[in-house]
Amino acid sequence: MEGDILKYGWLIVLTLAQIIYLWIRMAGKR
Repeated sequence: MEGDILKYGWLIVLTLAQIIYLWIRMAGKR
């Protein structure tokens, strides 16, 4: 079970990192 949690955890972290990165780029253009 721990393996699945780590797998989903990495997916969530990577997804949040992409969203934050794009959000910062959008905010920077303003």
